[in-house]
Amino acid sequence: MSDIQSRVAQYDELLRRFASGVRAAQLYAADHPLIGRNVEGLLAVLKQLHTLQASIAIGIVGSHFVVSDTPMSKASLGMSELIKRLRDNKIERISFERGIASEETAAFIHAVAMLGKNAAADAAWSFPHIRVGRIVTEDRPSDGISGDIAAIRQLYSKAVTNPLLRRMSESSPTSPTNGSTSRKRGSSAKRPRASEPSLTSITPTDST
Repeated sequence: MSDIQSRVAQYDELLRRFASGVRAAQLYAADHPLIGRNVEGLLAVLKQLHTLQASIAIGIVGSHFVVSDTPMSKASLGMSELIKRLRDNKIERISFERGIASEETAAFIHAVAMLGKNAAADAAWSFPHIRVGRIVTEDRPSDGISGDIAAIRQLYSKAVTNPLLRRMSESSPTSPTNGSTSRKRGSSAKRPRASEPSLTSITPTDST
């Protein structure tokens, strides 16, 4: 498996664990084992990703999740409810910082599951290793955060038109038909240039 394909598989697992954890928190008590398994699974993939970078950002562009500038088209198809929940509460960016632990992760998942039910509780979010960006682009100047959002959307648009990245983001990481192609061509995939803004570079307007 190529480095790019492996990274996409990790991003897919990150989103899957996050979405499953939130869904479980909506249905079951806080001490239900299903929630615990998803929290541990989320932490496991974050631990791997944090060996490469200190912060892992999940963003929402249109109706899709983007993880560290990588559009996750296929994974997003089954997560429309979570995407809507976040967008309805003006959350377009979540950044998981290195050093996050189980208790904080579980509390955050429960907080996302309860979004919209208690405005005071939503406003009082406080997570030392999780930064949440509530972005209102119409209130920002064109050269500020709204400019960054526009650039990220342009980056997303370019990425989904790249044949290799599109196949990787839209296919299962374990698909046997995708492996041989990715090994041969993975090294030639276009990577975002250093000058292009990334999700990790955006300063949230309302983070804790």
